[in-house]
Amino acid sequence: MEEAVDASAALDPKLAPLLLFGGHGDATFLYSVPKRALLAPMPTPTRVGDGSVDDMMRGHRWWTTAQGWLLMARRGSPCTFLWDPFTGRRVGLPPDHDGTVLTAEGSHRRRCLLSCCGPMDPTSCTVLVIDLADPELWYCRPGDNHWVKLHQQPYQYRNPAHRDAIISFLRKFTAIDGKFYTELHTGNVGVLEFSPEVAEGN
Repeated sequence: MEEAVDASAALDPKLAPLLLFGGHGDATFLYSVPKRALLAPMPTPTRVGDGSVDDMMRGHRWWTTAQGWLLMARRGSPCTFLWDPFTGRRVGLPPDHDGTVLTAEGSHRRRCLLSCCGPMDPTSCTVLVIDLADPELWYCRPGDNHWVKLHQQPYQYRNPAHRDAIISFLRKFTAIDGKFYTELHTGNVGVLEFSPEVAEGN
């Protein structure tokens, strides 16, 4: 589940917290809040292989989480993992074999949430990827064999307003203490909790 720490692919903790900009244009920028400084821009993939933070950002598509971890998808590969840019730690996730969870097309409209403070405990952390334009989401835990997709069937939202309401609920999700919460149109709070993956053969 947890992969080796790569110290060369780590940032100085004194730079935290960071703001991460870009990812869909020509460059990615990191801004250090305490230093009040823009860190060097990282161009889009031109060379990959040096193992540095720049290399990690160029060689992968990425999504931020509130906990500081990045959900990473290796370009041209089904490989997915969580990465801590300050320690270089990686936590393996199931591969995206069919290319629907973190596909390059539409990746700008995905959002990632973690259900816990950190992904080190596979029994308590769920990784949730929300599509911000369609009523779809995917989830997994470190150590799972595959991503699970949940979506509304077209017949379930014949009325476009119903579909838009579902997407609005998905966009509002936040995570705390292992569960995901969203505000419903009724003024109530909806709670989403996932069961552990069922072992094959059971």
